[in-house]
Amino acid sequence: ELRPWLNDDLQSFTPLRFAPPQLMNYEGRAVIMDPDIFAVGDIWELLSRDMAGASIMCRPKSGRKGRKGAYASSVMLLDCAKLQHWQFESNFADMFEPAKRDYMEWVSLKLENPATVGLLETQWNDFDHLNDDTKLLHNTKRKTQPWKTGLKVSADFVHARFSNNGIIPRMPAASGNFGIEYKSDIFDIGGNLGVTGSTKKTVTNILPTDGYTTIDLSATWRPFGSERDLNVRLQALNITNAERRQHTSYLKDTVPLPGRNFRLSMNYGF
Repeated sequence: ELRPWLNDDLQSFTPLRFAPPQLMNYEGRAVIMDPDIFAVGDIWELLSRDMAGASIMCRPKSGRKGRKGAYASSVMLLDCAKLQHWQFESNFADMFEPAKRDYMEWVSLKLENPATVGLLETQWNDFDHLNDDTKLLHNTKRKTQPWKTGLKVSADFVHARFSNNGIIPRMPAASGNFGIEYKSDIFDIGGNLGVTGSTKKTVTNILPTDGYTTIDLSATWRPFGSERDLNVRLQALNITNAERRQHTSYLKDTVPLPGRNFRLSMNYGF
């Protein structure tokens, strides 16, 4: 089965990390940086450093992935002459034949000889952490990347009619969500305000549906930070206990959506 490729995925640029050596005719050095990285130090320090014979220099990934031998290819110092096996177009094509090239093994540099990979200090790819030692700040969390506001705003509106201008039953009501979230290595906290409009125009045998407003709160605690994939999450949902009915549901008049409820969960990845 061929791997599907999504051009509009936010991470679709990652294979381009492996293009520079061929583009540079396998000469000289290259520094690879993802577009969500800010240089707060002098990049020349990285480009001109002693590579001690390594073909690639980078840092391990954080947490369990790093402990299992995965590298963070989001920042790399490359000796292009030693990477002539990086044939970008053919390597990319191989990714669509799983027996030849696995995407995660590729971007984690697991296809490279570990003896050719030298380690960079973490400040050259500092994951969501900024202090006086940081050289390259990597904003890995999409929701809190600095070109975003930290606010989550969305809206949905559907308008449709039959060709004879008749009303289509059980059309979803207009809705909007406004959320705010704070994230750190150890702790996240957020809230969301959801507003769903009423549906008054309907067809015979389907009753109108009132609108409602929902307020949700959540908090997530990661006791080991990024070192272990463990988190504990507490959610308070529909804290105003609003009566909520979905106009699209065949059971809306007998079974409303849940009232005020609380959820406590723990997730551990291994």
